[in-house]
Amino acid sequence: KIPISESDSESSRHTGSRERASTRPARAPPAHSHRTLFVQPISEAAIMLAALHSVLLATLGLSPSPLVATRRAALASAAAAVLCRDRASAATYGGGRASRCDSIFAGTFTDPINHPGGVREITLNADGMGGRDATVMGRRLATVAGGGGRGEPERFRLEALVDGDDGGITIDFTPKGGPDNFRGRFEAGGDGEGIRFVKDKNFWPKVKACTPLPPCSSGVTPCA
Repeated sequence: KIPISESDSESSRHTGSRERASTRPARAPPAHSHRTLFVQPISEAAIMLAALHSVLLATLGLSPSPLVATRRAALASAAAAVLCRDRASAATYGGGRASRCDSIFAGTFTDPINHPGGVREITLNADGMGGRDATVMGRRLATVAGGGGRGEPERFRLEALVDGDDGGITIDFTPKGGPDNFRGRFEAGGDGEGIRFVKDKNFWPKVKACTPLPPCSSGVTPCA
């Protein structure tokens, strides 16, 4: 007999293990790779970042190479499509209205008695995703954005509720030191068209019709 050393015996065991391992069938790759699940969001994020980078370069007065500029122009166009797609899925206002201007109270007003020189722009709020209407007990949520008048902040934003039939508007003036639930009605009379407030009889004349958001275009413009 030829004696087998301990090292030879150990080597043969490893060799046998490798041979058995080589005969096993290779595992098939999983049917779905986790990487594919994130391709779409990552692509859209890259498109948006590229578009924002182009805007930054333009602001700083820098010009990329022609090849980079062409590529970024294409990405900017794709970014516009993404924005339009997202906005189109929820482009309703005040509980299903087609436009943020779909109310007689929507538009630009002034306050010549209390705060001359200031403006107030009223628009309906956009409905949320998933069917969440911008309404409270049948009344449409709206925003009053204004300022710049004598004795008031340069800018302010107030919450408001517009009756479903446009019978009245209720504005919360507390952010600028005024009362809450301040009620007004739209009237057209000797002072022209505008909002007449019930308690103090102050009148906001309407000086400009509401402007709807622009439609989708080839640039990076939100949808209406």
